[in-house]
Amino acid sequence: MKRIVCSIWVMLGAVCFAEEQIAPSSYTSSLWKQYHEAKLNGGEPELADFSYVGYRHGAEPIPTVEWKVFNVMRAGAKPNDSKSDRKAFLLAIEAAEKHGSGIIYFPAGRYLLNEQDDPHNEPIVINGSKIVLRGAGCGEGGTELFFDRHMDPVHPDKLWTCPYIIQFKGEKPAGTKAKVVADARRETFAVEVSDASAFKAGGWIELSMTDTSPAGVAAAVAPYPVQPAWKTIINRGFVIDELHQVAAVDGNVITFNEPIHIDVNAVKKWTVQKWAPLEEVGVEDIAFVGNWHEKFVHHKNAIHDGGWSIVQLSRCVNSWARNCRFIDVNRVVAVGGSAAVTVEDLSLEGNRGHNAVSLHGTSHCLIRRINDTASHWHAGGVAGACSGNVFQHCAYPEDTCYEAHASQPRWTLFDNVTGGWMYGRWGGAEQNQPNHLHGLVFWNYEKIGLGEPGAFHFMRSDSKYGRTIMPCVIGFHGVPQAWAEEEIKVLESNGAPVWPDSLYDAQFELRMTK
Repeated sequence: MKRIVCSIWVMLGAVCFAEEQIAPSSYTSSLWKQYHEAKLNGGEPELADFSYVGYRHGAEPIPTVEWKVFNVMRAGAKPNDSKSDRKAFLLAIEAAEKHGSGIIYFPAGRYLLNEQDDPHNEPIVINGSKIVLRGAGCGEGGTELFFDRHMDPVHPDKLWTCPYIIQFKGEKPAGTKAKVVADARRETFAVEVSDASAFKAGGWIELSMTDTSPAGVAAAVAPYPVQPAWKTIINRGFVIDELHQVAAVDGNVITFNEPIHIDVNAVKKWTVQKWAPLEEVGVEDIAFVGNWHEKFVHHKNAIHDGGWSIVQLSRCVNSWARNCRFIDVNRVVAVGGSAAVTVEDLSLEGNRGHNAVSLHGTSHCLIRRINDTASHWHAGGVAGACSGNVFQHCAYPEDTCYEAHASQPRWTLFDNVTGGWMYGRWGGAEQNQPNHLHGLVFWNYEKIGLGEPGAFHFMRSDSKYGRTIMPCVIGFHGVPQAWAEEEIKVLESNGAPVWPDSLYDAQFELRMTK
């Protein structure tokens, strides 16, 4: 482990984005200095380049689109009248999908979308690109979508199978495949394939590899031995499914818009496959209100875990959810099998539920400015074959913690997050451990509340849960925290923030000014 501990801020001079900039009076992270040097000189950085996350990889702001408006009131909805507005919503979706794009607009007022007389357990599904759900604001006097009735689990014995009520649902990668025929270094942008003739600039692909060899599985969890209880990674292998957009094709070399976050060894049978996800879909300026009022008990039953699960973006790219409130719900927003999605400026309120904003199998998504006063059991995080995602400026109470829900997430940045620091909130079944593979980074995390006493363990010996492979803990501050330091790859400036204040912002500025 590399260990650099600094209890007070010190002046270090000019180590910054560009030579003419001067670092503020604080401790400058050695990891940042190594990253900065490597990016300027073509070396390999220890950190991943997280700067390509979010809508259009951060290169463009989320637009306020001006497509054709499909007003739900013109389809028959009447706010504030105690009658279901579900049929009008479905008619507006159908019209927008037929048109090829559209804003489904809810004027101010309260709309009822999941009443006792509505079809039960049927989610509202959107299958078209360029469709945005827009309200007249999520505050007082704005737009409220109310869900009276919960959703039941699809499989009664599986607590996680309550469907999300509103789903944007694209297609799985299913197009042409090509074999990767040459090695590529992590944090570079191109792969050479057997035949790139079917791939075009602007298209999307899935870069995949599954290594079932004992040596490959052991390398994925090193320096720890593979534990017999980790059945999924043992039986199914170490899995990579990174989602990328094609920037250019030159012969059989495909260049991506965003970096690869793991070394590509062509011997391991890597492939690229065409993918046609939904694009440019969004949710904005709406308050989503559930009817969930019981005291939450984790895994008590499916209704506690997900009866009011609200918005799901599944297999979407260049999409967003922003400026919304979620009140009295179990699960807020789930982004699955998606890339280049931004979720920002959400207020989570009311009764505690199960999950805040969760990513599953995503690449290069940005979750920022999520204020969770409801204190959901899992405050927000990753699961599955995620890669290169960022949570920035999120806040949650002292009695919860970030989520790392196992099934092989890699390279996740929690950047300037404020919240509790508790065991038992990471999630993940025993067979799906570890919670997180290599690349978990905490940057200037501010701890509130007492948290766990003594030295904090990322590889717990007193529980079958809680397994994280050698994270980086940089600038951890707030309530003091001791560590089992042998379980941390890099520990810097424990007790005080570092410079740069935000790793994502610094990487993005460097990317834009190089």
